Amino acid sequence: MSSSTPNEEGPKTPVKTFKAYAPGFVHVDVKYLPRMPDQDQRTYLFAAIDRATRWVYGELLKDKSATSAGGFLKRLIDQAPFTLNKVLTDNGKEFTDRFCTTDERQPAGSHPLRSGLRRPPH
Repeated sequence: MSSSTPNEEGPKTPVKTFKAYAPGFVHVDVKYLPRMPDQDQRTYLFAAIDRATRWVYGELLKDKSATSAGGFLKRLIDQAPFTLNKVLTDNGKEFTDRFCTTDERQPAGSHPLRSGLRRPPH
């Protein structure tokens, strides 16, 4: 009869560890929350988690506009017990469009529209 325990002989796969980060690398995400029966509109959870310390900051906001996102980021900076070095977002419209003053989003980086080339016909 063979044993049901795994064979512990043979080459072992080295254990990979996560890269160590200094406090200040923060992930920010926005989640839709379900509308409760006593609410007339849905709410949004803005959450920030530090990679190194797992420190969490969150707010429930009534919308996910650029104004709300900007206010959240300012309050996050004020409340964080360390200096924020990097903020990683999901690139949602509330974060990417807050720097635009028009309704049309501008392409970033190397792009034909920015390099003077014509837009291809549709």
